Amino acid sequence: RSAYGGNTTKVLQMLEKAKNIEQKILRKVTKNRRKLRHGLIRQRTSTTLELEKDASLLRRNVLDVDATNARGQTGLAWAARQGHVEMVSMLLSSGAQVSRHDAKTKKTPLHHAAAAGHLQVVRLLLDHDSPVESEDASGSTPLLVAAQSGHDRIVHELLSAGAQWDHANHQRCDAMLVARRMSHSSVLHVLHEYLHRRNISYHPPT
Repeated sequence: RSAYGGNTTKVLQMLEKAKNIEQKILRKVTKNRRKLRHGLIRQRTSTTLELEKDASLLRRNVLDVDATNARGQTGLAWAARQGHVEMVSMLLSSGAQVSRHDAKTKKTPLHHAAAAGHLQVVRLLLDHDSPVESEDASGSTPLLVAAQSGHDRIVHELLSAGAQWDHANHQRCDAMLVARRMSHSSVLHVLHEYLHRRNISYHPPT
């Protein structure tokens, strides 16, 4: 919820709290393991159980930046869709998986940013090696969803990042076809210019 609303202060507090808890538990685990290794604890079985308990506590209390909501979307996906650049940057710096797919739609954060037209977020995700050829449940790449939504600058950015211009989804539609069907002339111009500079002739998917 905090990622969706762009509440960076709240997320920072959560991350700091989780870090403190993690360090406290890890210190305890390390101490017990050291004692066990040097034979300072007699009851080996009970100590092993205590270590397992500490590990379970660690898993429950440490904040998972890739935790998902009921729709299977991470905080990074939400922030990317809303265009919260600072939040996206913070989550990426905290270890959020840039290539994580939504559980149902299979979209990545790059899909969400491309579809919503958030150029800065798209650039940020690409800078963190977001895969440009990831496919969602319909077989569409970020380039396809950007073309369908009419975001010509993002189409240009993705092509420059190496996106496959002729990738077709499950309906056998590529970026050129979806842009034509949606009458996105600016996107068509970007695609035609891209092909022209490379002396490529366009042929619709078959």
